[in-house]
Amino acid sequence: MPKKILLIVLFISFNSFAQGEANIWYFGYLAGLDFNSGSPVVINDSQMITYEGCSTISDASGKLLFYTDGVRVWNKNHQIMSNGNDLLGHSSSTQSGIIIPKPNNPNIYYIFTVPELAGPDGLRYSEVDMSLDGGLGDITSKKNILLYTPSCEKLTAIKNTAGDGYWVLSHGFGNNRFIAYNIKANGVNLNPIVSNAGSIIDGDRSGSVGYLKFSPNGDKVISSNRNLNVELFDFDNATGIVSNPIVILSNSWPNYGAEFSPSGNIAYVTTKDGDLLQLDLRASNIASTAATLHSNYNNPDPHIVSALQLAPDGKIYGALYGERYVSVINNPDVLGVGSDFVAQRLFLGNDATSISGLPQFIQSYFNVGINVLNNCLGENTTFSLSGNKSITSATWDFGDGTTSTDINPTHTYLSDGAFTVSVTAKSPGGTSSKTRDIIISKVPTATKPKDILACDDNNDGSYTFDLTIQNTAILNGQDPNLYKVNYFANNIAITTPTAYANKVAYQKEIITAEISNSANGRCKSSTSFAIDVFDSPLPELANAIPDLTSCDNTSVGTDVDGRISFDLTQRASAILKGQLATQFSISYYKDAGFTKLIAAPTAYQNTISTETIFVKVANKENPDCIATTSFKIAVLALPVVTATANLKQCDDDIDGFSIFNLEEAISKITTNASNETIAFFKTIAD
Repeated sequence: MPKKILLIVLFISFNSFAQGEANIWYFGYLAGLDFNSGSPVVINDSQMITYEGCSTISDASGKLLFYTDGVRVWNKNHQIMSNGNDLLGHSSSTQSGIIIPKPNNPNIYYIFTVPELAGPDGLRYSEVDMSLDGGLGDITSKKNILLYTPSCEKLTAIKNTAGDGYWVLSHGFGNNRFIAYNIKANGVNLNPIVSNAGSIIDGDRSGSVGYLKFSPNGDKVISSNRNLNVELFDFDNATGIVSNPIVILSNSWPNYGAEFSPSGNIAYVTTKDGDLLQLDLRASNIASTAATLHSNYNNPDPHIVSALQLAPDGKIYGALYGERYVSVINNPDVLGVGSDFVAQRLFLGNDATSISGLPQFIQSYFNVGINVLNNCLGENTTFSLSGNKSITSATWDFGDGTTSTDINPTHTYLSDGAFTVSVTAKSPGGTSSKTRDIIISKVPTATKPKDILACDDNNDGSYTFDLTIQNTAILNGQDPNLYKVNYFANNIAITTPTAYANKVAYQKEIITAEISNSANGRCKSSTSFAIDVFDSPLPELANAIPDLTSCDNTSVGTDVDGRISFDLTQRASAILKGQLATQFSISYYKDAGFTKLIAAPTAYQNTISTETIFVKVANKENPDCIATTSFKIAVLALPVVTATANLKQCDDDIDGFSIFNLEEAISKITTNASNETIAFFKTIAD
């Protein structure tokens, strides 16, 4: 007999430390998940249909006890308890119900409920006795006991510091009042701890919508207040006092879901429209760290993410409104894309649908497990255990053939890859084993690329750059499927790197490129390059530049060859057409292919009497900004002038004057002259 008693005590202690109370989930339209294997497995035996709030409870070994939508209560056989109807929560209340065990009494549980839209029913509790109905449980005469009214649609719970009870926290409507009820071995203390902290929630009753959550270790509270803000508070787990409000998102966000990462360092919030935001709670200015992990705005594949709930596997799951899937944040303690949000992560089956809610639990249930810091190759990776029990000894296996008996060991992996870490830990309550798969990732190398120097298309100093053309040079042979390149300007992420407009016209701008490991967003390296915009040359069109002409050297002898020395730069002003010679250079070529440069354009000897000169104009600061045009040069023949006899005429009136016919002389003088020369002579004669 004593041996049997001893075995029973050890079994209870082991499973108490194992904390399987949150391993079964029921939610939405007949949806269910089972985490007892370590990863979620879809189950399809739920009888519950609820839009939002719900709660499930299992025993310490993960076996289902009952579940509720805050109105009805189903036992483990999925039948409504005989007195399990008409609780005063509501299936469209954000956190309609939460289940709390009575300390030191394995048969008694309390269901706390809140109505929708701060209705008059307020915060209440009902008692479940699992010894009733042959061990299936039923609601006792303590049903719908009023605690506080009116209350927002907010409920959350945490184990107290002493470990002998729980705090259930809600928020009043029409005030900034937090109401904390203490549950210990003697039941629910009807005298709450009231804290006036943060924003007043009043006016439109839809403002009562939004999640309230404790961090897993119970020192923080986050309140998502629809159409108002999101606030972060300190919580004193010994006294129940809420204090030190910080607005971490303003009323520009119609907020709904909220959850902490396992470490409590990162918070996640969803909006009314289903966007998913991440905030770094360690920052001095938390609001400035808000980053959108998922958005439905102009998204060709929209998914409305609603409730968020931390799970026993250390991941955060998200309800997807009206879909047969739930989403997941695989690495919630990693900032940015390394958190690895996947929208349609888990198919719930053809007969089940996620709506807005997920089951909520005492957040302490998720404060147990292996914590890992620094999982990039070459770093000192540290391990620790989180939980509500004090650890007296631990034996670790790092999955690479090495072990440690330190309670909080540090280990350096010699290669990258996936490793299964396991620990067997002892506490005053018993012995428990935990495992966790981790990935040690290589740190990528970011190679510095060339600067991007753009030629402006309209010379206004602004240009839209495709920064991703740098990816290949930055990765420098590293697999683009394993590494992702992100771009930043002034430490702000560039969300559309394929169409990035420079900020200041004609001013060099430095862009930071960061390579991160797709499997682990922490493992990254960065480099930088410049972008700059330069005016493009806009030369005169070829047919609009006047020809450059000159007369031949002589009209007699051997030098009548149609060749002469030209100063081509005389057409520079016409070519530039108002653009500055200090900004643009001009080069002259003999051929249309621009291969035969005229090295001395101020003394160019033509080769034929009429010749086309090809011109290239370039920006002096960026020679890649070029344009071309052309003009003609021509050599004109000099007239051949023949000597002729003087014109003589007799004076008819002996006054020394007479009328001469000069055209006769011109015709004799200009026998070899061009029409232009003849015209010149005629002008003189006239």
